Amino acid sequence: AAAAAPPAAPAAPAAPAPPAAAAPPPAPSTADEDDGSEGEEELRERMAKMPKKERAKLERKLLEKKAEKDRLAALQKRAEADKAAAAKLAAAVNVMELDDEEDEDEDDEEAVLARRQRAKAAASGGGTYTLTLEQRAAAESEQAARMAVEQQRRDAEEAEARRLLEEKESRESRGGGGAGGPGGSSGAGGGEAMTWVYDKSQIQRKAGGIPMIKPRKPGEFPTLHVPIPQMMVGRIIGKGGATIRSIEERSKAKVRVEEGKGGVGMAMLVVSGVDTAMESVRMLVNNAIGGR
Repeated sequence: AAAAAPPAAPAAPAAPAPPAAAAPPPAPSTADEDDGSEGEEELRERMAKMPKKERAKLERKLLEKKAEKDRLAALQKRAEADKAAAAKLAAAVNVMELDDEEDEDEDDEEAVLARRQRAKAAASGGGTYTLTLEQRAAAESEQAARMAVEQQRRDAEEAEARRLLEEKESRESRGGGGAGGPGGSSGAGGGEAMTWVYDKSQIQRKAGGIPMIKPRKPGEFPTLHVPIPQMMVGRIIGKGGATIRSIEERSKAKVRVEEGKGGVGMAMLVVSGVDTAMESVRMLVNNAIGGR
């Protein structure tokens, strides 16, 4: 029989376990661990116990959180303002659409414009009123009509003045009075020739001015010379000669200004044409002098 196995050696005693190391003290909370749940006093007390670097890091994080909070609040406020503005705009558009759909009385245009203005002002909550394209066009058309009426009135006044002048000249010519005429010899009953004189900021028809130069050849016209103040030359000529050209076109007479003639501080206005044309020039020049 096989020999029996020798008995197993006894197990070595287990080594004693090393004593457990003491747990490290809890590290002070950093900025990453702060959740903002503690009160302000508690946060200040905790920050006072922190190292300088940790405290600076936490302060920086708090500032960043405050800036982000303010930014979000500003965005929310702007979004609310945009929403309110969009609501007002939509209300105004709805009012305009309702006005367009209504049957408006064309004979009462002012009432229609006034109603639209009140509705838009109410929809926008007041403030400055802005004309629509239709209202602006209507206002411009009304202004053009007023200007046309005013121009017609001025033209009618000028035509009436010319008519009266022609009647006066016709009566004077029928009454005679020149040399060898019914009035007797020259100077006794003929009267003094009418001329143009600058007086009281106007060119007036009266005696005492430069006598009219009669035409010498067929096709020429009488010519009048009248001294005017040099300071009035700019008003008569106008910017780039626009005023004097307009006077010539409207009167059908020849007009020019000779500066440096007529005396110190004076200029000479020279007009050539038929009687009615020269009278038109006198009226138009007076308007230019008066700023009309």
